[in-house]
Amino acid sequence: MIQWFLRKIKKNKKGPLRVSDPRITQNAVDEDAFKVIRRLQSFHYKAYVVGGAIRDSLLGIAPKDWDIVTSASPNEIKKIFRNSFIIGRRFRLVHVKFHGNKVIETATFRKHHGKNESDGPIDSDNVFGTESDDAFRRDFTINALFYDPVKNIIIDHVGGLEDLKNKTLRCIGDPKVRLSEDPVRILRAIKFAAKFNLRIEKGLASEMVKQKDAIKLCSQRRLFEELAKILRSGLLEKFIKGANEFNFLGSYLPPVDLLNKTHHDQLIRTARFCDQLAVKSPDDITTQYSLLLWPFIRMKNEKIRDIQQAIRFVFSEMSDHFQMSKLERMQMRTLLVLLPRFEYLLDLPKGPKRKASMRKLMRSQFFEPALELLKLTELAECGKSPKADAWRGLYETRNTELPPEIKKGIKAPNSGSKPPLDTHRIKRRNFPEKRNDYKATPENSNHPAPRSDIAEPRPN
Repeated sequence: MIQWFLRKIKKNKKGPLRVSDPRITQNAVDEDAFKVIRRLQSFHYKAYVVGGAIRDSLLGIAPKDWDIVTSASPNEIKKIFRNSFIIGRRFRLVHVKFHGNKVIETATFRKHHGKNESDGPIDSDNVFGTESDDAFRRDFTINALFYDPVKNIIIDHVGGLEDLKNKTLRCIGDPKVRLSEDPVRILRAIKFAAKFNLRIEKGLASEMVKQKDAIKLCSQRRLFEELAKILRSGLLEKFIKGANEFNFLGSYLPPVDLLNKTHHDQLIRTARFCDQLAVKSPDDITTQYSLLLWPFIRMKNEKIRDIQQAIRFVFSEMSDHFQMSKLERMQMRTLLVLLPRFEYLLDLPKGPKRKASMRKLMRSQFFEPALELLKLTELAECGKSPKADAWRGLYETRNTELPPEIKKGIKAPNSGSKPPLDTHRIKRRNFPEKRNDYKATPENSNHPAPRSDIAEPRPN
């Protein structure tokens, strides 16, 4: 592997390609990222924008993150920026903080770690190197572009500009070696191809099929983070279709692959609705998780007839693939528990019990999100939503019948009058004249003794 890097460097003796492109200019760069680069260069360090920000700008997409790479070590960066701190174990990075909890991620040039293919996935990669070393150690050519906003030039060591022009996703180096180093690159390749409509290079595609089972060796937390990015980006449908081409779902998400084989159309509709939810609220993925896991919970609930136990069982079974936080689990459970209750209340015979239970459910703060989830689950299963439509009609009818002051279950106050005194909370000791053992004294003469409720008998 090291010999391959040396040969690559020798082939590029003339130096990298340095060009300007009107699609990315100094004004397009984030203001705080530009400040970090200019300050690092003022201390005679190399500093560039790297990775996804350049790729997205050249593809006409607004970048979300502006990552920076520099020749300064993490400790040197920390000395230059007092508003920074070092993070990471495998990759030591520096986060430079700005107003509003904004963070500019700054990394040091790195080179190849020097491990062989037989060593398996790497767990430490803090070997610092040069600008060229850093470009050749990255995963794909489209992610290895540098941009200097001070000089307004793009620096291409690996041919990433040409691959972007040809809409090709190409691995840097030997795909067999690079995928064995980090099998998550298989997942990232499918994601990038789906997101940017790229064609995966033939050699890379062949190795992805051969090494798809190596994804099981990776950290579950990293796999979950990649899945969360896919859900937030609204790429689940495209990702599933792309993963099917490489038979990758069986290695990455076995339960989803089982649903894909038995109910393919339902899974595709579910993924499409998840993507629609991501467009509405990209930061909230608990509803997407609920929608994705509901088919498994429903099948389990049909067997044991206990929704709480079914949710607990599925969460435990999926813990290796969906590592959700305790808060996310609680929010999901709150919504999922209500889905069978919607059906149960609709099936009850009409009467005061049904009416009271429905009103109580409608007053819940989780009624609207749970009803939306019910509608999506029905549409994903059969393309129609009769139960959700029935509940929506009942809810709208109830709201039209009630005055606006009590639509939410709150009685309107009497106009022009003070609220009634809550006398049952006032303790009896505040009114000594009402006690049976009361005796008038000069000190309490202002409070006359109470009359007896029993009249005294008249003398004969």
